[in-house]
Amino acid sequence: MTTTALITGANKGIGFATAQLLSARGVTALLGARDPERGQLAERALHEQGAAAARYVPLDVTDEKSAAQAAAWIDIEYGQLDILVNNAGISRQEGSGAPSETT
Repeated sequence: MTTTALITGANKGIGFATAQLLSARGVTALLGARDPERGQLAERALHEQGAAAARYVPLDVTDEKSAAQAAAWIDIEYGQLDILVNNAGISRQEGSGAPSETT
């Protein structure tokens, strides 16, 4: 049975590197990204590196509808999610800007 991982913010930086490492270990890496172009570029880059099972998943973690759609798609396509790497992050200057005050 294949292990499936969703990495949020997987189109660059730490998220992309995490997807590379998991893919190299045989994990199906689902690349969560807000920007379709960047997500698809990340998917292609991983395919070129031999990660045939890597797939871009449209996901904006700040949008509940987007998160629900991604979860429903993962359920239909894979039946379950084994690993979640919650890497995506944003900084908003609402209130004091403190993480404890961010929804």
